[in-house]
Amino acid sequence: MKLAIPTATPHFPDNPPTSDDESESEPIGAVLLSGFLRWLRHFAIYMGAVLATCAIGLFFLWQIPIVHELPQLLNSGEGVSSLLAAATPSSRPTARLRDTPSQPTTASVAPADSPPATAANPADGPDATPTTPDPQPDDAPDSPTASTDTPAAPPVEEIAPPQTPQAEIEQLLAEAQQQMDSRRITAPASGNALNTYRHVLELQPENPVALAGIQRIAAYYQNAAEQSLRQGQPDESLAYLGRGLRAAPNDQALLNLRREAQLAKQQVQEAQEEQALLEEARRQQAERQQREELQRREMETQQPWWQQPPNYQNNSGFNQR
Repeated sequence: MKLAIPTATPHFPDNPPTSDDESESEPIGAVLLSGFLRWLRHFAIYMGAVLATCAIGLFFLWQIPIVHELPQLLNSGEGVSSLLAAATPSSRPTARLRDTPSQPTTASVAPADSPPATAANPADGPDATPTTPDPQPDDAPDSPTASTDTPAAPPVEEIAPPQTPQAEIEQLLAEAQQQMDSRRITAPASGNALNTYRHVLELQPENPVALAGIQRIAAYYQNAAEQSLRQGQPDESLAYLGRGLRAAPNDQALLNLRREAQLAKQQVQEAQEEQALLEEARRQQAERQQREELQRREMETQQPWWQQPPNYQNNSGFNQR
């Protein structure tokens, strides 16, 4: 009896695998697409930059005035002709100067002197070389061109120093007097009598009116400082003295008065400090007495009622008759 040999049937999958060519084609297409998109993006950025640059250039070109006037000049021929007519006269003098050099004048004089030179040697043969005369300089006294073409240099005049502007000084002095009358002595900085007098002294250092005005300013502030010092206001006195010393920094009277004001201010400060210390001591003493009074009352309230002192001011309780 023969045995049946079993045969294995092959199993085929439902979804067969794709080939390698198909799997490679998909990544290549994606790479090409991404590269094209990248190039397109770069191209768009480049075109945007080019357009922006062109727009900026046109904007600045349009700001030039000649661009606005160019259509009118082209439409009207008169504008162009006027421009040409205005440009031609400036060029003609230069052309004439270039066409008329000074050398031909000397050349015209040379032939007049040459015949005597040739006639001086009649024995020379025809083959002898002619002698040329020595060229004369343009500055020679015998040359007619030197006397006619080159005018004599004018004498150099010494520049006189500018005179003192007396009119300006008088105007400044008048302004300074007005500023003094309106009490604009050292302020404001834009226009005051002290600065005006100093300007006058810059123009004329020894001007007596300006010097007297500055002395008057110093005396004014000295009187104001003395009054403030007598009224017991050293700070105000020092302020006046500072303004006076701006006008006369070396005034001995102002310097002495400033020392007195500083000493008075120091004394006032010391008195104020002593007064403050005295008030502080009084305040501390009052606080100490108040604390002692509070402590005494607390001790009285803590004692028994039979040891407490009688309080006759308390009218509450029975009506005693």
